[in-house]
Amino acid sequence: LPISRALRAGTFLIEPLRPGVFAMCRRPASRCAAVIAFIAVAASAQKAVEEHCEDQAEQTLASEVSFLQTRSEVADARAKRTTGRAWVLKDPQLNSSLALQACEDAPEDYSDHTRGYYEGMTDFFVAQLAAGGLLAERPEDAEWFIVPFDIDSSFLTGECATSTGQNSTHELRIKAALDALEASPTFKARGGRDHLWIATAWEMGPSLERELSLGKLLGLPVSPTGYFPSSRRHLLANMTVGRYVDPHFYYRDKLYNNKPVGLFAVEAHLDHMADWRCTVLLPIMTQPALTVKGEPFEQWMQRPINFFYRGRMPHGCSNYSGLGTTGDPVANANELRSLTHVLKDTLPDSVIEDGHADSTEEYLEELSSSRFCLVMRCDDPQTSRFTEALAAGCIPVIISTGFELAAEPFASDVNYGALAVKIPEAYWQIDPTAALHWAYNMPEARLRKMYESLLQQRHALLWRHPESTVPQQVLKTATEDGLQIPGQT
Repeated sequence: LPISRALRAGTFLIEPLRPGVFAMCRRPASRCAAVIAFIAVAASAQKAVEEHCEDQAEQTLASEVSFLQTRSEVADARAKRTTGRAWVLKDPQLNSSLALQACEDAPEDYSDHTRGYYEGMTDFFVAQLAAGGLLAERPEDAEWFIVPFDIDSSFLTGECATSTGQNSTHELRIKAALDALEASPTFKARGGRDHLWIATAWEMGPSLERELSLGKLLGLPVSPTGYFPSSRRHLLANMTVGRYVDPHFYYRDKLYNNKPVGLFAVEAHLDHMADWRCTVLLPIMTQPALTVKGEPFEQWMQRPINFFYRGRMPHGCSNYSGLGTTGDPVANANELRSLTHVLKDTLPDSVIEDGHADSTEEYLEELSSSRFCLVMRCDDPQTSRFTEALAAGCIPVIISTGFELAAEPFASDVNYGALAVKIPEAYWQIDPTAALHWAYNMPEARLRKMYESLLQQRHALLWRHPESTVPQQVLKTATEDGLQIPGQT
């Protein structure tokens, strides 16, 4: 006992001279006169020891604080070094915004396009780099050189009339951009090894252009997309390209005669096979009208819609649908999505429909009023439904084989298992209603943690989040995965 407490209690505890040996005196104090002097000495010694310990503790604390500050500074410096600084190429021919401004009938934004709002992200990326202080003041200080030509927006715009009377086409615009890139001193310096270009559309895959070329040789009717001219693909060889899906298949790979095996059907991923050096997996953009929404858990629990899913029938998905062809062990996406019809009569307070909503406003209202949103693959494992669910504060229920392998951006920094429910397609195919019990039977405490994790992490995956860190994540991932260390080959 502390000596002061022992005195008040009338009990004195003398610390042992060796472990297990002590002397105890009980009341009255007069019977303990023999040890009072010892107690006084002990008290004085204890005070000295306590003062010494306090001094040592203060020194230790100061040392720890200093250490932590140093470690924090090192971590910050390391983070900055990992993130890297970027330089946006300045040649006007590489500025697609300027080129598209000349189009008299071009929309102010690309949300009017079927795919424009989630593919045309280059301008958004460049603007966020500037707003986040991630741009270098001089090209000599940059680790990454950003190609600002938005291939997706230019491709979706297509041919347009200009004030000069001459029509502008995507083919002309990208040819001028590639000429400027090839002549750029920064590109020549390292052959494009430190250049990053976002090109998300599936038409970017080299196999399509090669198949079209083969079709021409065979006299088959073909319709080239013109997205990226095959005669200039050699410029991509050393570059890093931003994509919305990454199956990690490269033409330089030699295993299995360059053909994927196992879970992935060959036909499904040829469109995403890369002939560039490195891929940065990007999250899909959300619709401009979709406001990032988040409320306290108790209020979230009062959302009127339990499960939400709207399909895209009658258009549907391609037969091979990203993973598996007709007849393969892995069902195609149309088969997976068609199973949602069994949920209509079994899940209360849910919106399960084959077709789209009557309006975008209705769709976004439904999405933002739902607790769980089904996310199923279509032509590939990735889908805009995932990021739209995050923005709406709706917990994604992912039913997509290959999602973890090919469609989780920044997976080393984002804990997807903490913010989404993942259900194996095999469970879903046997009994969709039973498979969803992983969501509707989730204990409330765990559900709260999942919802809170969604709110805490989604800024790393949402381009339009007020505190978005997507640009930082892009540069960080590119640096870690794709930036060759200077001096090495």
